[in-house]
Amino acid sequence: MVAASLLPGRGFAQASIVRDGQRIAVPYGIPVDDVLPALAIIWAEADRPGRMLVRWSTSEDPSDAREVMPVHAQEDSNFAGKLDLMGLPGDQRNPYEVRWI
Repeated sequence: MVAASLLPGRGFAQASIVRDGQRIAVPYGIPVDDVLPALAIIWAEADRPGRMLVRWSTSEDPSDAREVMPVHAQEDSNFAGKLDLMGLPGDQRNPYEVRWI
């Protein structure tokens, strides 16, 4: 079995200005679970309602990045966002970026 692997944030850079009190905190980080052939699960738990935005690529070139629909994290899910990232090519690293707004 050949699994895809994800490489956090390589090649993606973005800046935004938000006051500290308005910034969504993600106290447990952004784990990636169950990395299997063509699939990885990205999830995170925030400290308040928000939208988890995920961008990923099959190369180091940021212009090849794909964005998926935002995942809404609400109180009924303990402010957790979870995304099954499918269609990953096997046997390579895939850069990704997760942002909360």
